Amino acid sequence: MDILDAGNASAPQPEQPRTRWRRWITSATGAAGKRRAGWRRWVIPVSGAALVIILLGGILNGAATYFTHSSELRDKAALDHALAVARTQYNVPPSRLQPIMDAEQRTLAAISGTFPSYQKADSELVKLTQQVNALTRTSPAQARAMTQADLTTLSAGVDTIVKGDFIEAAGFQKRLQQAQTQFAAAGTTPQYFAVDTFTLDQLAAVNAFQPTYQRLQDFTKLIQNESSLLNGAIGPQTNDLQCAQGLDNQYWYDDPLVQVTTPPANVVTTPESQWPTSDLTLFRAATTSADFTALNNLITAQTQQALANETTLLPGVATNLLKQFQANITLMKQEKQDTSAFEQLYAQDQKQAQVVAASPTLANYTAFVTTLRQHSAQIELPLIKAKTYADLATLNQLIAQGQAIKTIDPANGVGYPDAYEYADPNTGVGDATQRLAVAQTANDYQLVDNELLMFIANIQAMLTNLKDTTPWNQPHATDLQLMNHYGVTSTRVIVVSLREQVMRLYDNGKFVKAILVTTGAPDLPSVPGIHCALDHLTNTIFKSPDPPGSPNYYLPTPIHYAMDYSYYGYAVHDAWWRSWFGKYSNLPHYDPAAFNGGSHGCINMNYSNGDAAYVFNFAQVGTPIIVY
Repeated sequence: MDILDAGNASAPQPEQPRTRWRRWITSATGAAGKRRAGWRRWVIPVSGAALVIILLGGILNGAATYFTHSSELRDKAALDHALAVARTQYNVPPSRLQPIMDAEQRTLAAISGTFPSYQKADSELVKLTQQVNALTRTSPAQARAMTQADLTTLSAGVDTIVKGDFIEAAGFQKRLQQAQTQFAAAGTTPQYFAVDTFTLDQLAAVNAFQPTYQRLQDFTKLIQNESSLLNGAIGPQTNDLQCAQGLDNQYWYDDPLVQVTTPPANVVTTPESQWPTSDLTLFRAATTSADFTALNNLITAQTQQALANETTLLPGVATNLLKQFQANITLMKQEKQDTSAFEQLYAQDQKQAQVVAASPTLANYTAFVTTLRQHSAQIELPLIKAKTYADLATLNQLIAQGQAIKTIDPANGVGYPDAYEYADPNTGVGDATQRLAVAQTANDYQLVDNELLMFIANIQAMLTNLKDTTPWNQPHATDLQLMNHYGVTSTRVIVVSLREQVMRLYDNGKFVKAILVTTGAPDLPSVPGIHCALDHLTNTIFKSPDPPGSPNYYLPTPIHYAMDYSYYGYAVHDAWWRSWFGKYSNLPHYDPAAFNGGSHGCINMNYSNGDAAYVFNFAQVGTPIIVY
């Protein structure tokens, strides 16, 4: 700076570059600040107004939503009230109100909490209330016409059930008549609606009747198939007692008097085996649509449970069938039968068992068990044939044992074999042997085997009873054993002991009376076995089947009381000409009043002391007669 300039403080000084830059910055910043200040003065009022509008809108929307929701609640209450009035005061049928109630539930379920959803629900609820009110405003004439139409439809439905010969038809007819009677007495809308309520429910029951019956039939078939799959047969069966009557074309006689329950071996029992019976009871007791709905729901649950049980039980059934198949093969081998074909099947079954175990589905086990049963059926004929011949051998051994034991006749000191009735070539083992010679089917062999088993059971009891020291006029253990064996402890039974020459009577397993008898002579034996009283004869004439001149011929003989027990020609009857009954009377002896020996195969009773009349009145057609 010059010395001259130094004294002039106000003289402008030249600016440095940095100074100019700062001034520009300051100037620009100030201008911008002035502009921002202006913007703020404009924006703040506008923003406040918008916020107020948004808040006001939210408040208004919330208020609208609230009031709409409140309206929806009021209209729902109004609808529910209208429904209650329709049900209780006007008896409007529930089936006519149900669609409205369903629509109400759908409407309420569609509410999402928004104003439009409440608004829509409110509108729907109002419409539904109007529909209910329309029903309650139905005139008596309109209600009568509606009910009349429903009664006509119900009548046609009941006629269909009647034509189907269902025993439940009578119940539907009775309820239809009830509705028609009430309809005739009705006069107001609520009265007609009450009749229509009952009518529509019965119509729903009629419409459900045959579909439910078919479901019950299908379920019953399912359970039968399950039982067949699990057991190969339908559980324990109750049959008529089989009595030996001796005819060539029909050895066994069905005794309608005595029912015998024979449980099959190795039965797989399931709770569902009883369900079809209980379901049928419910079906026949059903009178309303609710009854049929409940039964259908029950059958659905039972079906699911039955299938679950099959899945659980079939593996064990398959294992048992495989073991039984192997045991049957072993039995045939013991009887010296060719088993090569069955051993091949068994080997196949073992391999299949491994495959099924690796994929244990219900379908796989069902198919496997079905195959095993088919293989069992193939072995049935050769197996029963082998068993029958084995049982014949057993019977012959027992007969030989009995024939080796002799009863000494005190009249002549001669010993008579104790099994001569069983050894007879016509009515004993000879009869079974003859039938066996012509047997062809598995059923043929089974019938012969049943005869052999009968003889085996009785001769075993006879051999045991020979050692029994119980007095003849008291119950014997072997009597009771045979009664249990044949399943006849719940009825009257006549038991005849051949070696004791005694008849003992039992009623429901309780001893009643013992009487002395005379049975067939060694050359004309009585028939052992389980028999039945086939008929009752009084004051009849017996004629000899043998011609005059035959040693077995006898003159026509009047009989007071007689009951055939075998169509071989043998009967239980009085022998008024005899004076001696009891032990040894079947063997040669002197009787001043009659034959000097046993009967011609009949079982003789004393007439003079009332024994014959007592037995005749004790028994009826079908009464079991066990002779051993």
